[in-house]
Amino acid sequence: ALGIAGIDRDPADPVGGKITRDKNGKATGILVDIAMGIVSQHVPEPDKKTIRDAYRKANASLVALGLTSIHDAGVSLEEAEVLMSMADDGELDLRVAAMLGGAGENLDGFGEPLVAYGNDHLDIRMVKIYADGALGSRGAAMLEPYSDDPENRGLPFWTQEELNAQVRKANTRGFQVGVHAIGDLGNRMVINAFEAAQDGQYSDIRNRIEHTQIVALEDIPRIAELGLIASMQPIHATSDMNMAEDRVGPGRIK
Repeated sequence: ALGIAGIDRDPADPVGGKITRDKNGKATGILVDIAMGIVSQHVPEPDKKTIRDAYRKANASLVALGLTSIHDAGVSLEEAEVLMSMADDGELDLRVAAMLGGAGENLDGFGEPLVAYGNDHLDIRMVKIYADGALGSRGAAMLEPYSDDPENRGLPFWTQEELNAQVRKANTRGFQVGVHAIGDLGNRMVINAFEAAQDGQYSDIRNRIEHTQIVALEDIPRIAELGLIASMQPIHATSDMNMAEDRVGPGRIK
């Protein structure tokens, strides 16, 4: 896979990612965050039949567990079209709130937000964007260095101006925006982007910070002032409990 992707000793790390190398400079095969795309772009995209078969299996499995509604946090234009077709054909037993992946070609090709489609089984009125990486990989963007990696502050995926532009584009088209943010710098950049898009005002569009994990205390009131949703997942408490304090230290962990 590394050979197919052309990863050798020379390429620099992409913005927002890291190619992990051994002491001789050779890629180890561990690719952090955006760097994964160097390989994944060579994986063939599934066709619509494959996507539909996968959705059918997932739908049946989740309904069997008693789930009635899900969020699908980042779908391609092709996946959105398959979901719409399944809703047309009455194949969605679940209610699905799907988020278009990114404010680029998926958003450009989709059109207007979709609300209560297919007898209220499908919503596609949200865009999912990533501001930074994860805490475990030390890819989350931090205001201060990691306590267990003092040369590293993580990996913002965008400049503030780029993130602002994406949020404003989606909001202007009527889409709610959810931005993945783990680190306190990542969260601050997202709040700044929402503040810019909303002209500093509370908005009924209810933009979302996905995860809202490590947040500077002075930024927390801004979330309420702007009407943002702190979209937190309780599983982070257990999935990260063995390393979170190592990453940010005993002071910031509070």
